[in-house]
Amino acid sequence: MLLPALIVFAAAPAPKITVQLPVVRSKTVVAAAALRDAKTWAAAKKVWLLSTAKRDANEPWYKELTYPYTLEITSSVSMDHPSLQSYRLMAGTYTGGAHGNGQYFTVNKVMTPSGQGDLMLSQLFLPEIDYRAELAKVLHRKLSETNQASSLEDGTVSAENALSSAQWTVSTRGIEFGFDNYAVGSFAEGMPIVTVPFSELIGLNPAGPLRFLMK
Repeated sequence: MLLPALIVFAAAPAPKITVQLPVVRSKTVVAAAALRDAKTWAAAKKVWLLSTAKRDANEPWYKELTYPYTLEITSSVSMDHPSLQSYRLMAGTYTGGAHGNGQYFTVNKVMTPSGQGDLMLSQLFLPEIDYRAELAKVLHRKLSETNQASSLEDGTVSAENALSSAQWTVSTRGIEFGFDNYAVGSFAEGMPIVTVPFSELIGLNPAGPLRFLMK
C-alpha cells in the first residue's frame, strides 16, 4: 500500500533585527532629547521591517527566501558636548532582491535660550551668506574626490540636490555629509561620507552654535 507523499512547505527565516544606539557621556537635556530622537527613528524602522515581512509572508516567493528580511542599525557619535549632540545612524535593510539598501539618519540637537532644540544647518552661518550655494560648490568638489558620485559627475544629480538629500552631522573636524545609496551614485559606489573642514566653510557664524569649535 502506497502512502500519500508528505508535502513539507519550508518557512522563510524569521526577520532579523539588530540595533546599536549611540552611547554618550553627557547627561544634559540636549543629550536626552537627541537619544530620544534616535530611539524613535530606530523603533519606526523596526515597525516598518516587521510590517513589510508580515505583508509579504503569504507571497509564494517569500517562502522560498533563504536569507531573512533584515534590519541592522548602527550608530556613531560625531559630537558629544553638553550643549551640542550630533549622531549618525545607518540602517542597512534587506527585503528580498539582489541586494539590500542603506539609509542614513542624523540627529543634531543644541541648547537654546529657551531650552533644547533641533540644530538647523542655516543656524551655523551668517544670515547674509547664501550658505547653500557655497556648500553645494564645496560638496561637488569633495564628492568628486571620492570616486563614489557618478550621478553627480554625469549631471544626473545636481550639487544642490545632493545637498538637499544629505544627512549631516557636526564633528571637531568640520561638518560631515552622508549620502544614502543611489543619492549621488550607483549602489556599487556605496554611501559616501565627506567632511568639510571649518576652514573651508564660507560665512560660518563666529557667534553661532559652533563658536566653541572655532577658537
